Amino acid sequence: MPFSSPENTLKPATALDYVDDYFDLLFELQDLLNRRVDLVAEEKMWNPYFIESINESKQIIYES
Repeated sequence: MPFSSPENTLKPATALDYVDDYFDLLFELQDLLNRRVDLVAEEKMWNPYFIESINESKQIIYES
């Protein structure tokens, strides 16, 4: 489908778009890596014990 078509114009993202993208990424990573993947937003973590546990095993795959 060409980028000039009306279906591909930029539109504001909705919550449903975010959910779709999240699960698309999750399932693609699990398929690619052939293992279970947890996607965690670092800024949403607040429990210090959970943060310590995550920091011991996390692997950053993208950093902006």
